[in-house]
Parts: sequence; structure tokens; C-alpha cells
Amino acid sequence: MKLSLNKLSPKTVGWTVLILSFVVLAGCWKKDFGGGKVEKTVGLDFPAPVQFLSHNVESEYSTSKAIPKVSAITKVAGGAVEIQSHPDYPDAQLRVIRLPKEIQSTDEVARILADSGAIQDCDILLSFRPEWYKFNGYCNIQLGISHTAIATIESAGGKKYVKTVESPLSYSSRLDYEHHYAALDLFHILRPKLSASQKKNVKAWSLKILGSDHDRITFFTDYGTPYKDRNLKAPASGNLPLDLAKTATYPEGNMSVSLYCSELVWAILALRDIAPSELSSQFPPGSGKDPTAWLTSKINPVFDPLPGITDAPLSNPGLMQGPDVQLRSIFGSDDAARRKFLLENVLLTKITNPAETEGHLSTGHAMAGNMFRATKLPGLRAFYATQNEASSAIAGLNRGIKSNYAPTSFFMLANLPSGTRKFDYVGTVSFRPQAEPVAAESTETPTPLE
Repeated sequence: MKLSLNKLSPKTVGWTVLILSFVVLAGCWKKDFGGGKVEKTVGLDFPAPVQFLSHNVESEYSTSKAIPKVSAITKVAGGAVEIQSHPDYPDAQLRVIRLPKEIQSTDEVARILADSGAIQDCDILLSFRPEWYKFNGYCNIQLGISHTAIATIESAGGKKYVKTVESPLSYSSRLDYEHHYAALDLFHILRPKLSASQKKNVKAWSLKILGSDHDRITFFTDYGTPYKDRNLKAPASGNLPLDLAKTATYPEGNMSVSLYCSELVWAILALRDIAPSELSSQFPPGSGKDPTAWLTSKINPVFDPLPGITDAPLSNPGLMQGPDVQLRSIFGSDDAARRKFLLENVLLTKITNPAETEGHLSTGHAMAGNMFRATKLPGLRAFYATQNEASSAIAGLNRGIKSNYAPTSFFMLANLPSGTRKFDYVGTVSFRPQAEPVAAESTETPTPLE
């Protein structure tokens, strides 16, 4: 049937136009930010499950704050900023910063992101691999996050560029280190809540560490054994920020540190109330004066290392509760639906298949995934099946887990309620081409553990 507006009354036409306008706006809106358009779409460019997303991103941290100059992105051919919503759960969102594939792993990316303000001094970058949701429960617990770096902004030739500092220090680059960024299609940007003086200090420490002897600040491969829990020999203290500051400041000493990616970022942020110049002034290199007590009194961790699980995930979550934090925002008080989703879509019992994960999952993560499946997954599934938070299940699940600051910690703590968040979610840089919006819920039915 064809509807003719000429045959309707003016009042009916008015209501029809209004309703149609709401229908259009429900699917997509555009707004000007910094001379550029930001679009909201229903659906995602790339497959990503709801537990890997953020929540109501515009109201939690507006685009005008997150990216002060959107036009620096949107004027690039193929560049866009979009708030993309999961088609089944519209409050689950990502702020996608799309850049053309042709410039991936070049310093042009570093220039655009610095110029737009999408990446600022001290921002945290999280390598994001959404395809992990298919592999196993461990990968879902990690929220698809495999690596952490901290950003600085440097100037050269009248232009600004992002320069990362990361462990291994050899990865540090203008987002163009070939062996990492050439194959990294997606990464999140988080912004820690720092004062101006703290940002200055964090940047100064980042650059000081990057300029230090790379043979004394090395990469540690065992993510399950944080620095504080290692069998360290003197002069190491087990206090990572303390030992890192000493190693970077006193080249004449015999101090050295070995740390994985998220440890480096966590330790640098813990030094935010200390200016490197003040340390050198108070305790000059070569003076023989011991800065230990002074440094220890000023070290201020941005968050305490997280246990495996807690009874207060929305204020003090554990390492295994990242998906739970997000799903509590989605399902609200419907605990039964949330637990059912966790059991059927998140805590997958499948064994990691090397053929499936090749090129997506490092050997270390694959080993950790199989160990998690054998030692922690059965108990975690039983915990969510009953949700008896007053029982001894929490203590049992935490047994054998060393409190840690894994890469997933940062994104999890950025998705807490606004009063308890440690970081703000800025956006997700994507080099994947715009596609028909897709959803990617896992539909696998969990199988019993063998």
C-alpha cells in the first residue's frame, strides 16, 4: 500500500514526520566536535562481544573531552570517529577512531592522533584483539587485551607525534614498530586521572626510562609472577616503582629490573608524585646518599595489585571479573540473566587449538589459557552458577593467584561506575575498513570439562 501525505490532515502529517524523524535518529546521529563529525551507529565494524566493550561512552566521557580536535581525524581520507553500539545491547559501545589501513604502522598515525588530542601525554594504550572471544574462557577474562604501553607526545619539525614507552623497550616507537604495530589493527586509549604536575612527572619518568640503559631494564615473560613475588637478589627490594626509579636514575649502581608490559605502566604511574629532577637534586648520582626512604614515602600506586576475585566487583574487582563488571551494567539487577550469559558466552571450556590461534595468541597467553582452564575455570563456573558470594568460594578461587596488574586491569578499571573509575575510556583506534555493522556473540554451548 502506498501512503500519500496529501490525503492526510496537517496534524497527522506533523505527527508522521515527527515519528519518522525519531526512527532515523534512533539509528544514527551526527554531532560536530572540534570541526569534525562524530556519528553514532547501531552495530560494530568488527566482530566484538558485548563483554569486551565499554558502556554509554558519550555520557561517561564526552568526545569533546576525549578528542578535542576531531577534525584532525575526519579530514583524513577514510578517517572517522563513531560511537558504535552493540546491536543487541545498545548501551554497550566503543568510540571507534577509524584510520585508513594504508597508514598503519607509520608515523603519520602518531602525528594524526597527537594533533587531534586523541592521544595525550600519559595516556595508556591497550592492544585489543576482539577475535579472542572465540578461543577460550581465559581470553574472555582478559577482555581481548594483550599488551600495555604508555604514551608521550614529542615535537619534531614543527609537528607533534605520539611516542610510546613500553616493555620490551624496543617496542617503543611512533606507533610504527614493525613487529608489533604492523599487525595490530585495534588498540584502546585510556586516560588516567592525573593533575598537571602528575602528568609532567609521569612524562618525565617515561622519557627517563626510555633513555636508560636497555640492558638494565628488560622484559620479563611470565605474566603470572609479578615483580613483588619473584625470588629477587639484592640490591632489588621487590618494590617495583622504587627499584625502577633507582635503575633509571643511578647508572653507576648495579640495580636492574625485569618487567612485563603492564608492570612498566603501573610502576611509572606510581611515580607520579615524584619529579625525577627532584630525586636527582636531593640524592645526586655518585653522592652515596640513599634515596630509599624518601622515594618509598612518595610512591603512590594508581591501584593496588588485583586479586583473582572479590565480593565487590563494581568498586574493587578482581582479575577474573572484567566481563562481570561490564555485564552488570548491561543486565542491571537481572542476576540470573547475567550469570547465564557468563556461563554460556564467556567462560568457555574449549581447549585452545593452536591452528585456530596462530597469529592471534602468543605462546605465553596460550599456556596461561590452558592452565586457567585446568585450575580455575571449573571453580569460576561453579561460582557464577550459584553466586554465593558469602561462601568460602572466593578464598578458594584466589588460592594460588598472585595479586597482579595485568593488561586487562586497566580496561576493567576504566569501566567502573564514574565515582570509582581510575581511568577514562577515550576510544579504540581501528585500521579495519568500514563494514556492514556486525554483532559477534559467541553461540557456543559450553561443553563439560574432560
